[in-house]
Amino acid sequence: MARLGLNNIKTCSQINNTATDKYKKYMQIGCLEMEKARRQKVKESAVAQLKKINERISELDFKINDCLKCIENKEMDNLGKKQSTDNSGGFKIRY
Repeated sequence: MARLGLNNIKTCSQINNTATDKYKKYMQIGCLEMEKARRQKVKESAVAQLKKINERISELDFKINDCLKCIENKEMDNLGKKQSTDNSGGFKIRY
């Protein structure tokens, strides 16, 4: 009997099988669908985070405007008081 080696073993690696090709394509579709689902979750999370950021920016703008109004009102009150009481003409710094 002749000795059999690796060269004598027949494989199916080079044979194109339509059933195998279909299986590979379905597997690829499954992987793509899973990636799509993950990306949609990331997108939803990012949109929610962006909404929270925009709400916080609106709150900050409101607080800034409120502070500016308070400063403006105090300056108007101080301006009226200084004009009536301050006649020295000197340079004063307030801390």
